[in-house]
Amino acid sequence: MSNDKTTLNKIYDGEIPDDNEIIWDFVGLDDFDKPLSIIEINPIEIWNSLYDDELTIKEIYNENATKAQKRLVSGFRKMLKKGKIFDPIVISGDTLVDGFHRIAALALEGVESALAVNLEELDE
Repeated sequence: MSNDKTTLNKIYDGEIPDDNEIIWDFVGLDDFDKPLSIIEINPIEIWNSLYDDELTIKEIYNENATKAQKRLVSGFRKMLKKGKIFDPIVISGDTLVDGFHRIAALALEGVESALAVNLEELDE
């Protein structure tokens, strides 16, 4: 997998994220066609890094997710159970940039490996 590459353009299916999305804190429009290595991450570790808490993943999710977020995550969980492989999660170093709902679904399902791209690669 270390030789596999993708672009943000492919991840977003040619659609440009809304202006208010966090990704714009890390990239510009000219970065969407630059190749990025596809790496593996552990969704459970990513989730746990987001919350400095002694609660379980499920407890944190149940206490913090809105109804709309729960519907979205539920859909992703159903896709996972049917064998769906998600588009890569977008990270920048230790920061989750895009894919929070997918990370929640993966972590809640106990999945320990998922695909990602690291935007820090653009700075190399």
